[in-house]
Amino acid sequence: MDFAGFKDWLVSRGRSPDTASLYEIHIRTAFEGYDYPTDKLLSKKLSAKTRRSVAAALRAWAKYDEDDELLEEVEEIKLPPDQRKHERPPLTREELKRFREVLSVTEDVPEPIWAVLGLMAWRGLRVGDALRLSRREVGEALKSGVLRYTAKGGRRLRAPIGRFREYLESLDAHRGWEHVYDLCAPSSVEDPAKAARRSVLNYCKSVAVEAGIDSNMYNHRLRRTYATLYLEAAKGDLTKLQAHMGWTSIATAASYSDYYSDEELDELAELV
Repeated sequence: MDFAGFKDWLVSRGRSPDTASLYEIHIRTAFEGYDYPTDKLLSKKLSAKTRRSVAAALRAWAKYDEDDELLEEVEEIKLPPDQRKHERPPLTREELKRFREVLSVTEDVPEPIWAVLGLMAWRGLRVGDALRLSRREVGEALKSGVLRYTAKGGRRLRAPIGRFREYLESLDAHRGWEHVYDLCAPSSVEDPAKAARRSVLNYCKSVAVEAGIDSNMYNHRLRRTYATLYLEAAKGDLTKLQAHMGWTSIATAASYSDYYSDEELDELAELV
C-alpha cells in the first residue's frame, strides 16, 4: 500500500507535514494492526479525541484510494462528541487596538517574542509561520519591502511589510540565529519550536490581560481577528480574504462569516 504517496497527497492538498505524518501513522496501524481498518475506530483503548483523528485519517485515505465502501463504513460509525470548549470569538476592533497599544509600550515582553506578537497582531501571521521565519527571509524583506515566507503546508506567501517593519528590524538586529524560534526559546530545550510557541502564548495572554481583554486568550485568536476585520475591509469578498490569508480553500474563508449576525451578513452581501 502506498502510504508514502498518501502522505504526499495530503500535503499537496494543504495539510501540514505534521498532520500528514499523523494520518499516515493512523492508516498504517489501522491496516496492519487490525483485521479491518474501521476496527481501530471501535477500539475502546483509544480516547475520544484519537478516534476522531483516526476517522479523519480514514476518510482521507478512502478519498485518496477511491474506496467508496470504506468511506461509507467510516461515516456509519458513531463517534463520541467533541468535548473541547469552543474557541472564543475574534477580538473586537477596540480590543485589538488596546492589545496593539499595550504591546507597543510594554517592557515586560522579551524583544523577540514582542516581535512575533507584533507580526501576529498587525498582519495575522500564524504563530508557527512567524516562528519559522529564517534570518534570510527577514533580511530580504527589509531590503525589498515584501516579506516572502513559508506558511503552513509548505505554501509560499507574501506580505508588504508596511506597518510591521519595526518588528522585522528588531529580529534582524539579533545575531546568531537561523529561525525566529531560536531567539524565543532557551538553547537547552530539545524542541525549541515547541518551547517558543508556549512562550509566545504565555506573553500573549499577559498582554491581553493588561489590555483588559478576557483571560481566555490564545495565539490563533489574533489571526482570527485580523481575518475578520480584513473581511469587513474587503466588503465581504471571500475570494479576496482567501487570497490575502493564503488559504487553499474558499470554505476556510467562508467560516469567518460565522462571526456575523444575519443582519450584518445581509449588509455584506449587498456590498460584494
